[in-house]
Formats: sequence, structure tokens, C-alpha cells
Amino acid sequence: MYLVVGIIVLIGAITLFKNAAGTLNPLKLNMISWIAYYNVILQCFFSAILVVYSVDNHYQISKLSSEAPRQMGYWAILYTMLMLPLGMLLANKIFAANTRMLFKKYVAQRITPYTSNTDSFVRFPLYLVTTMCALSVVYTYIMMREIPIIELVKGGDALLLAGLREEVGREFKGNPIFRNVFGLLLTPIISYIAYGYYRMTRRLRDRIWFWGTFILSILILTYNMAKAPVVLYLIGFLFFRVYEKGQIKRFTLIYSGAGLITMLLLMYSFLSPSESNILFSLSFGIPGRILLSQSAGIYFSFETFPQHHDFLGFSSFAQLTDLLGIERSERSARILMERYNPEAVEEGTAGVMNSLFIAEAWANFGKFGLLASPLYVGFLIQSMYIFFLRMKKTPVFLGLFCYFSYKGAISGGFNEYLYHPIMLMLSAVLLLIIFLSKYLQLIKGYGQKNHIPPSVQTRSK
Repeated sequence: MYLVVGIIVLIGAITLFKNAAGTLNPLKLNMISWIAYYNVILQCFFSAILVVYSVDNHYQISKLSSEAPRQMGYWAILYTMLMLPLGMLLANKIFAANTRMLFKKYVAQRITPYTSNTDSFVRFPLYLVTTMCALSVVYTYIMMREIPIIELVKGGDALLLAGLREEVGREFKGNPIFRNVFGLLLTPIISYIAYGYYRMTRRLRDRIWFWGTFILSILILTYNMAKAPVVLYLIGFLFFRVYEKGQIKRFTLIYSGAGLITMLLLMYSFLSPSESNILFSLSFGIPGRILLSQSAGIYFSFETFPQHHDFLGFSSFAQLTDLLGIERSERSARILMERYNPEAVEEGTAGVMNSLFIAEAWANFGKFGLLASPLYVGFLIQSMYIFFLRMKKTPVFLGLFCYFSYKGAISGGFNEYLYHPIMLMLSAVLLLIIFLSKYLQLIKGYGQKNHIPPSVQTRSK
């Protein structure tokens, strides 16, 4: 029965996602189709089927003490598969958006400057931000006692590298806001923007700007030897190609996929304690990591909250607890890791157990969070998708579009969809760039308007 119901829901979800995205053609990869294929189908649907039938044999999920969380997780995932695209379609309705036509119109545009032919007024603040990003990357590496990638080259084992990852991540000795905003957040975005300028002008200076920010992005995204961020960053260039040209070639998709899989294999072989013969197993290997690990938090959340831990409410919103006058709590992803893998937490080799957003929505707000969050998150993501499709295709907005096309993925938590201080800082930086460029343009225009040519001054005398 579970398989039949799951297949019926899958067909319905694909239909809804297609209407929301405008197209699910893999050669026309976009923000919504990525969520449908990667987060919903690959990371959650297969997990729901395997787990509900107890054939997962996964090193984490096998720690469940009863069948109830498996069944609750199954129904919660299927519910999300339908409600998430319905929330997207609600956004289409409210904003009167035909995403199929908007997508075709957007990809048919050429990349154009924001203010002038050279965009000099925009480039100046962008160069300033680029400088801050470079300083942030250098600062991050200076503040690390030991650099994981150097220890990897020196032959450090997987357990040592896992401990270093946790140390330079959660226990970072420097200013985490400076690292997170200008390093982890803005550096990849600036690289996409620089690439947009290079694709628009084909000038040497823009090529140098892009390659410089590309190297900085690779350095900051691998500073703790995490595997997913750098892979997703490279996938962002596939989004760029689609948004620029309308689609990617079949061979480009195949070669890119093969290259990324090879990269993952190499990274796992160096960073995972698994033996090579189980690298492809569902329990410890890459398939298990993709198909099961990212959804494990859903089942653990249903088993933990509220039976073993009270619902968190707003106590896990670190930035709001003082304002609301409530006691601060760890986020559910950390609580689950401490409960189900305490040895690794004590050793400093494990951080959090991220999962589909409904896991944290349930841990925070119970049934209300579970029922309301898919509609809300779907509406929010689709609103952003519509916003970018309706914007002029400039390097700045195209770069942001590429970044959010994979960063808007729905695994990682629910709190960010309610309150995300890093995104607020990003918005502030972008508004500053826009206002500064407008101000510089206004100043130059005012100077030219009030400038009296020498010939006119001579005649007046």
C-alpha cells in the first residue's frame, strides 16, 4: 500500500511542480525544478519508501526505537510533496504570474548593464565588496589554528579531519559574522556577478575579476573540508548557463554530472572513514548520504519531540530570545545530533543533523508547524522565483538568481524561512551597492550639468 500511495503522490507532485516551475526539463534547470528533483524526489521520496518498509539499513535511521516515527515521516514527506508546490501555485495566483511565459521571456533576454554601458557606477561598490570578501577569506585562514586541507595533504586520517572541521566551524576563534557574510555568503555571489560581467563584455579585466573571485570562492567553501558547498557552488554555473542561453546541452549536463560525481568520490575517499568496498552502500556510502542521511532528521524529530524533549517554539531563534524574553535553546538539528550520536559530539567530530525543513518545523511548533510550513515555504520560494524572472537580466541580479537557485534548497532548517539575519545583512549590502551606484551617477550627472565648457566661458568674457 505504501508504495502505491507513494507513486500516486509522486505523479501528483510532479504535475504540480511542473505547473509551478513552468518546465521540469532537466536541460532547463531552474530554481523550482532543482528543489523538485533534488530535495523532494531524490532526498525525501525514496527515503520515505525505504524507511517505511524498514529496508533502509542506514547507520543513523536504524537507531529508531519503534515503527511509529517511520510511518509519521512517510506521511509527512508525502504531505510536503503536495503542499509545497501548492504553496508555489498560490504565489503564482496572487502575483498573476505565468512562470512558463516568464521563464521563456527571461532566458530570451541578453545580459545588459544596470546603469550605463560600462556600469562604472556599479562596479566601484562591487570592487569594494570584492576587497572585503578577499580580506574575509584571508582572515578566516589566519584565524584557524590548523588548516584541514593542509592536514589532508600531510596525510591526516578521516577522524582527525572531522575534528578539525568541527573546530574551524562551530568553534571558530575569529568573528563569525565577518566570515559568514563576506566570506561564505558574498564571495560566491560576487563570483557569479563577475562572471556575468565577463559574459557581457568579454573584457580581460572582467575575466581576471571572475577568476580571482572564483579562486576565493573555492578557498572559502572548502576551508572546513565540507563537501556539499563547493559542489553546489559549481552547479550554480549550470543555472547560469540555463538563465543566459535558455538551456544547456545534453552532453554538457552529462559531462558536468560525471565530473561532479567524480569530485564527490574523490572527496569521500579522502574524508570518509568508510572503506572503499562500502563507499556505495546505503548504510555508510554516498547513496546513503544522498538518499537517506538528509531525511534522517525527519524521523528522529518525530521520535524526539515532544516525547523526550518539549517543542522548542521560538527558543531556538538565537537572535530573538533576548527580545522575546525567553530562555535560549539549541536548534533541533543540534539536539538530535547530541541525542543520537553523543560520542561523535563529545569527540568534536559531529555538528548538527540537518534535514528537510519540516523536521525543524515540527520540533518548533508541532502539528501547526508541520501542516503550515510546506505551504508557507512554497509560497516564499516561488515569490522569489517570480521576482527574479521579472527583473532585468543584469549581472548583479543574474548572479543573485544563480546563487538562490541552489541556496533556496529546502534542506537545512525552517528557522531561516522565518528570520534569517544573514539574509538581512545581504539585503543591506545589496541596497548599499545600489544606492551608492545611484549616488555616484547622480554626482557625475550633476557635475556635467553644471560644468561650463572653456569656450563658453571665453565668449562670455
